[in-house]
Amino acid sequence: MGMVNINRPIHLALRDGNYEKYLGLLRHPFEDRPLAFRKKVVGALVESLERAHAAAASALCGVMGSQRERDFIKFLRLILDSSKTVKFLVEHEELLEQDTSFLKRILAGSPHAVTEARALRRGKAEEFLQGVRGMVKIGEKEFQKLKVENFQALSEDEMRRYRAMVANP
Repeated sequence: MGMVNINRPIHLALRDGNYEKYLGLLRHPFEDRPLAFRKKVVGALVESLERAHAAAASALCGVMGSQRERDFIKFLRLILDSSKTVKFLVEHEELLEQDTSFLKRILAGSPHAVTEARALRRGKAEEFLQGVRGMVKIGEKEFQKLKVENFQALSEDEMRRYRAMVANP
């Protein structure tokens, strides 16, 4: 008896739909935007990528999957971790903006340290996000190949289920 995963088309659709949502969010201009906007966008980036990664792993339950599919899960993990780094940097920037009293006490000898720390985190977040955008752009062709490969391997009923789910990840 072969390995089987009857929910595979659903998981593939969730992977693809959430990753495509991530790609759309990644196109939003991030730099020179207010902190609240950047926090909202980066939170949505991480959330959609977490869902895509979980669905990609679930799609492989009970099946071997292609090397391309296994590589894509690793790629998702890499950009998820990088996106989380951006999220942490934005959250730290917010903390430095909102409540600096503890830092003022700790850094009493350097009054500009809080401002510099906030600017450093903002710059690093933008730098990390640019790196993610670069990796994603390079990986776009492989993702498209993977989608086609996975879709062509589905039965007619599985294709129907995939199409229904990918529209509403």
